[in-house]
Amino acid sequence: MVAALTVLSVTVTAVVCANAARRSAHLAHVECTLDTALAAMSAEFTPGGDTPPYQWFGRWARGLTVDRHIAAAALIDGDGRIVSMAPDDVASAEKLSAAIAAGANTVRLDDAIGRATVHLCDLADGHRILLLSRSADDWASAILSAWPVWSTALVGMIALIAGVWHAIDQSAVRPIRSLITMTKNPPRDADAEVEMDLIGGDVGRLAHQIIKLVGESRNSRARLGQLKRTMDARVEYQTRQVQSMLKRAEREAWIDPLTKLGNRRLLDDRLDTLIADQRKRGEDLAMIAFDVDHFKKLNDTLGHAAGDELLRFMGELLRGSLRVSDIGLRLGGDEFAVILLGASIEEAAETADRLIKLFGQRASVIQTDPRPAISAGVASLKYHKIEDGAGLSAAADAGLYRAKRAGKSQVGIVPRAMLAPSLAV
Repeated sequence: MVAALTVLSVTVTAVVCANAARRSAHLAHVECTLDTALAAMSAEFTPGGDTPPYQWFGRWARGLTVDRHIAAAALIDGDGRIVSMAPDDVASAEKLSAAIAAGANTVRLDDAIGRATVHLCDLADGHRILLLSRSADDWASAILSAWPVWSTALVGMIALIAGVWHAIDQSAVRPIRSLITMTKNPPRDADAEVEMDLIGGDVGRLAHQIIKLVGESRNSRARLGQLKRTMDARVEYQTRQVQSMLKRAEREAWIDPLTKLGNRRLLDDRLDTLIADQRKRGEDLAMIAFDVDHFKKLNDTLGHAAGDELLRFMGELLRGSLRVSDIGLRLGGDEFAVILLGASIEEAAETADRLIKLFGQRASVIQTDPRPAISAGVASLKYHKIEDGAGLSAAADAGLYRAKRAGKSQVGIVPRAMLAPSLAV
């Protein structure tokens, strides 16, 4: 860039200097020509004569001027009047007389001559010879004479500007444009590396560094994204594991380990919720309370192992005889309960009677006297007009006591009118 500007400066300086030298030489030539013409005219002029130097004016009339820079010539008497002028033009003579009277150095005549410079030479008899040189023509001639130099300089300047622009485009504009494109769309393949190598220079090295940083940033984002997905998956997995463990723990907390039935905690946690759901649906819910008759006699006679076996059988009996929606419970010791969703008091009583008979079939092989049996008490929401779990459990227990007092191994239902006022609505 510096070299290009230096060449341009040198070229312009050379052209200006050449033009100044040409103009100086031109002015010297004009001055020499005028001096020669004045000397020739002075030599041809006859002192005391009243006619102009016909020889010189004759040459002018024939187009044979002394020099093409002389626009006009005149003979002036001692009073400043133009005696003769060539070319002979009255209007120009009047303008010239006025300019001489005013002492002007230049005068503008007709369009053919334009502005001219006045040159005077005194003769021995008091006359003066006047020559006019074209002022405008001096510049025109200088410009025309210098045109080859100017045209060469112009072409050189155009070529220089084109070269400088090409150099700027190759060294700065194109690399920066490529750099911007690459930073907006970072390369992913080997072709991009080749393209960056073509940039070269400081911009190319900068491009390499920027693309490297962009690539590292993209890789870092990818790694962070993968790490986040991995962590999210681990957290989700561990959350599911914890939830599963909690559910399993909750189920285990609700399960009686001996009979595999629900326990009293399940009854306490879920009964009121089940009652509320059934009431919203407008459906009934029944509860059967069981108690194993003569269970203490069995333990005392055959041992606790036989008692546990009988309790496990009771669990199997309830699990195998109830619907999927029903819930079998061991409330503690030899007390059991069943929750029947959507069952009326009559349906609950039938289920209780069927379970009593099935239990009796199993107990018939037990060698104790009296043999074990089960009694049941039944209650329902709609029959007893009960709204909560405590009231339902109390009504079922009341029915169970009624069955035991009536002889055991049967179903007992306490009429609503016989319930304590605190249990019925």
